[in-house]
Amino acid sequence: MAGFSGFGTVLEVDTNSDGNVDTAIAELTNISGPSVTAETIDVSSHNSLADDDGYRTFVAGLLDGGEVSVEGNLTTAVSANVLLTILNARIPVAVRITFPALATVSTWNFDAVVTAFETGAPYDDKLSFTASFKVSGEPEIA
Repeated sequence: MAGFSGFGTVLEVDTNSDGNVDTAIAELTNISGPSVTAETIDVSSHNSLADDDGYRTFVAGLLDGGEVSVEGNLTTAVSANVLLTILNARIPVAVRITFPALATVSTWNFDAVVTAFETGAPYDDKLSFTASFKVSGEPEIA
């Protein structure tokens, strides 16, 4: 199998602070992330030359759920207000990204804070918006 189209992917957020995602962000044109990473801790020592042929050695440190960025068409104030409300609240909310039914991976579930919201109004293109989410805790993929 070659792969799957991303067309139809949905990002939903919890707007009632009850832990359940209940509002889809409308008119999204791109969803990127989460980008999960691990910090690295250098555990090299004076013995590294003898033990590891002079190479630095590392262990994994804290994990970071990364960020999610979205882009969309600015067609109504509803999605903009939802994102601004979450940004102004400054607390993590439940977020779910649901992929199209044909994909073998179906959802990302995580808590996140909105860290940025911006609109764009070029004279020769569509009205648009971008937003960023910072994942808080462990994202889960199902």
